[in-house]
Amino acid sequence: MYFTKYKGAGARKIYHIIAKAFCGVTERRIQIFLNRQQINQQIHPSFKNKQKLKPVTSKEVMNRIQMDIVDMNRNPVEISEDKVFRYVLVVLDVFSRFIFLRPLQSKSSTEVAAVVMQIFSDVGPPKIIQTDQGTEFKGVVEQVMNKLKVKIIHSRPYHPQSQGKVVLLIISFVMVIHFVHLNTD
Repeated sequence: MYFTKYKGAGARKIYHIIAKAFCGVTERRIQIFLNRQQINQQIHPSFKNKQKLKPVTSKEVMNRIQMDIVDMNRNPVEISEDKVFRYVLVVLDVFSRFIFLRPLQSKSSTEVAAVVMQIFSDVGPPKIIQTDQGTEFKGVVEQVMNKLKVKIIHSRPYHPQSQGKVVLLIISFVMVIHFVHLNTD
């Protein structure tokens, strides 16, 4: 009765309607019932043929690196009046999990390119760089990478899974910074 009257409604809406008249019916059981109904499958199809996530791998040191920037505006590091570091560039070697952390005053492409070139002067350029869609990794950074013949891969927007290794590292890094900041006050 409720299903035919509220055809196309989701489990949550049907649950709130049924909960007024009956007790003991859970939203999960309603969702299971809806998933088995042919008409619900036509209105709300669930695709089972999604492509599986492929892990990002590397077979040698400095073959592939992932880069991202941590926003430290909540806890900037002030060296002097004209030097305030508000960002941290995180560079992760996918094979060895070796981390390069470099402070940045701004997220400009020019400053990021200069810092990346400092890192590459120490350890050499990789073959592949993987970054997010941020504008700080476009412009000057792309020009420098093209000169060095480094392939740049920009991950899909709003898809942090493709940057998984560096994103997990950033989460850990931010937690440590907040812990240290809380315990030093």
